[in-house]
Amino acid sequence: VTELASFGYGDFTVECFVQHTGNANDETLISNRNAGGSNTMWSLHYFTTNNEPRWHTGLAEDGVSSVTTTPGTFHHIAVTRENGTHYMFIDGAHRATWTDSRNYSQILHLSVGEDDHAGVLNGFLDSVRVTYGVARYPGSSAFTAPTKAFPKR
Repeated sequence: VTELASFGYGDFTVECFVQHTGNANDETLISNRNAGGSNTMWSLHYFTTNNEPRWHTGLAEDGVSSVTTTPGTFHHIAVTRENGTHYMFIDGAHRATWTDSRNYSQILHLSVGEDDHAGVLNGFLDSVRVTYGVARYPGSSAFTAPTKAFPKR
């Protein structure tokens, strides 16, 4: 799992289903960052109480969803990087785009539901998938979000 937490300059996809139980505030979904923080780390999390998923690089908020998620409902959240451009999707709808040339090279543990910097997720995660080398949802086109568990391969 550690190797998947370090993407380098390549394409990747980080995705999961999340159901939070209230106003999410500084709650981690999936991360490889620690308390020290550097721009070679990454985190998919909620940072403010308005339930907006965000992509954090250890030192800055890069991707911020343009919509909120509803407490008590499972949502599919995905972040992909394709050729240096990141795309965030919620339930298959494109919600944010940003570019960077970061080398996500930090090799730390992969954290699910909490990390060394942000708080514990107050809710549930399902079907967490981290894919190295593939932008599963390329570009900003909407897609049909998965409705069941990922295949066992």
